[in-house]
Amino acid sequence: MLCLIGRAFPFLQIIHQVPRGIKDMSMTPNYAEIQFKLMNHLRLMHYPVGMILIDSESQEEDFKSVYRFHSPVKQLTLCQAELAARMENKNILLHSDQLWCRNARIGFRLQEPSEGDAKAHLKFSSDMKQAKNFMSSKPRMECAPYSIALIPLGNLLHCPDVVHFTCDNMQAYH
Repeated sequence: MLCLIGRAFPFLQIIHQVPRGIKDMSMTPNYAEIQFKLMNHLRLMHYPVGMILIDSESQEEDFKSVYRFHSPVKQLTLCQAELAARMENKNILLHSDQLWCRNARIGFRLQEPSEGDAKAHLKFSSDMKQAKNFMSSKPRMECAPYSIALIPLGNLLHCPDVVHFTCDNMQAYH
């Protein structure tokens, strides 16, 4: 996995090759420093969040042995789980059966789009054919993850699969 930050954010100057599932922590970049620079230079209001897609039960056990985390009691949308990570600085472990949002479930390939999903998209389209086309053209992962970890960037010990943060145009202008 290649973590590239530098072209979009030249003040970070970090280009680092990190294999997935790495055990040697000395090879990982300092994510707390990256978070500090992102927060200060872009004036972010909330923490950037790293998403780790966990593929198996054994990978989940490895994750649990390294991180302290919260796991929801009830189903959550991906946005709700990410809110806990970005606003409350909590490490969240979300099992695939705890993901409630249909759009996220389809995107993560946890379920296939249904007729009901196409009907829900009628408000964005001119007819049912176009709504079905919208649903079938949504990007999806190649295989469904076993679970999803959402961790504030500064708490990360491993290279994330995705880093997400919210920055408006005035913040990005700085």
